[in-house]
Amino acid sequence: MKRATDQNDSGGRNEQLSNEDVAKIRGDPMAYVVEATNKKNIIQIKNDLEYIKNIIHSDIIKILKKNAQEFMCLPSNLNLMEKMMPPLKRQVELSKTFIHVLLREVLHIHTDKYQLLVDKINMSFLKNVLKNNVQVEELLTKLHKKIKMLNQNKQFLSLISMYNELHREDFHFERTKQFLIQHVRINNFNLFFYVIERIVLVAKATWEIKALLYNNYKTMCKIASSLPAWNNLLDKYGRASECSEDAIHSAKNNSLKQMNECLRRIMTEIGSHLHRVCYVFLRVVKDALPVRCSRDASGNFLLDQCLHGVVTASYLLNRMDAFTDLFREIFVDSLADLPFESYDAFLTHARRHLLEDERVAEINRHVDEVDPGALFCAKGIVQSLLQIIKEKFHEIFLLTYCDNFIENYTKTTSFLNEIRRKKGRKKYEQFIISEHVHNFLKNFEREAYAQYILNVLENKINENCKNVILFDKKYIFDEKSYWLKETINLIKIFKILFTSKYYIPSSLPNYLAFIFKHFKNYIDNVEAFLLFLRENRNAKIFGTDRTRFNWSPTLSYNSVGFVLSDLMSLRRIFQHHG
Repeated sequence: MKRATDQNDSGGRNEQLSNEDVAKIRGDPMAYVVEATNKKNIIQIKNDLEYIKNIIHSDIIKILKKNAQEFMCLPSNLNLMEKMMPPLKRQVELSKTFIHVLLREVLHIHTDKYQLLVDKINMSFLKNVLKNNVQVEELLTKLHKKIKMLNQNKQFLSLISMYNELHREDFHFERTKQFLIQHVRINNFNLFFYVIERIVLVAKATWEIKALLYNNYKTMCKIASSLPAWNNLLDKYGRASECSEDAIHSAKNNSLKQMNECLRRIMTEIGSHLHRVCYVFLRVVKDALPVRCSRDASGNFLLDQCLHGVVTASYLLNRMDAFTDLFREIFVDSLADLPFESYDAFLTHARRHLLEDERVAEINRHVDEVDPGALFCAKGIVQSLLQIIKEKFHEIFLLTYCDNFIENYTKTTSFLNEIRRKKGRKKYEQFIISEHVHNFLKNFEREAYAQYILNVLENKINENCKNVILFDKKYIFDEKSYWLKETINLIKIFKILFTSKYYIPSSLPNYLAFIFKHFKNYIDNVEAFLLFLRENRNAKIFGTDRTRFNWSPTLSYNSVGFVLSDLMSLRRIFQHHG
């Protein structure tokens, strides 16, 4: 009766317990108990746990019955496994040893393969360097021959002769002009075309040599850290590179440096030739070309080709600055030596012969095409023009008459704005020109103001000097041997220059020159006075003679006191401002 009741209870619990509850009990019994207390009493929870426990026990018994034979064999199997462990360990150790041997073999093969690859790369690089060296030597030999032929060429010698004639001290401008016109009339520009063409060819060849030497330098740095290391590579791979013994020997003797020196000498020599040809060519363009008739199309073509060749050669030989300097010397700096009736005449001449001249515009165009960063107009025209204005027409900076100053300033501003706003220039060069113009105009204003201040002080000093008081009005003294009590007051005028109202940092050199001039007069007067005292220390006065120097001992003591007082005051002033 009781068993039937347990079975019925078991069946009821089985129905009440879901799969989810069974899973919770098996997974975490304590969590299930805590959660079930809210829904069931303690007896029900206990029965559920007992139910699950019985199920687990039943499953274990079934497993043991099913695998009884295997469990019975387990001890013997474990014994066999224990006996097999030592042989297995020995086999594992042998396998490790074998694997280490294989790894060493693989590493050795990898090292050999890497070394073969390095040898192959080094041999390829070295072979390339040696071939480039041979090519460079051949090109250098060809360049030497070309330069030698150029030095013996009649056209070139004719241009050199013209260059020497143009640099004779007794060569007059008009004679020079007629000389150039005559030569160009006879030879047109064929003379220049032939010579410039040869120079351009040499200049292009130097770039080819530069490229080869640069590639050799980069390659040598890749495969060798020093010259001895490079020589070792030559010893190791030289014969395998299939190059001659002479090439290998040459490469071992610091050939890169020697080739660079040889190339530098060639560039210097051809650069010197280019300089002289450029000088003659620009002089012809400036002085002889306007007289020639512009109807000759072939002449214009040759002129254009020569101009382009000169600019190209200057760029290739890194002499664009030298070309710009030559242009400035011939076209711009010559304005400083020409006489002009007025500042207006100078501006008109500069506008006509520089800003509006087609020859100058053509030169500028070719330079911009070949080397946009040359800043030809800024360096070749603007800077020199501004310097000429400053040195040749310094009076326009003076504020003597306000109307004249304003008029000159306006003319200068208008002229410089024409240069600044001229179309066709690169933006960067436009910016540089604007900076030069802006700084010049600022200096124009600043220097004019500084000069005005110095003129005012100079007039004040001169006005005070009119009221000179000699040692004694009764006696006649040399003009250089008097001393003023007022002098120290004049020296104090210098202090005005260093006040916030008048001091201009950029004008300090002008201020110091002004002070030095008057301070030198101060020292000269002191020296003359002391010399006067020394020469007359034993003089005695027996009467008044207005035809010669006289001496008054009483007044001399006062004068000496004045001098010492002035010197001490001057010392304090300079110590205070120092």
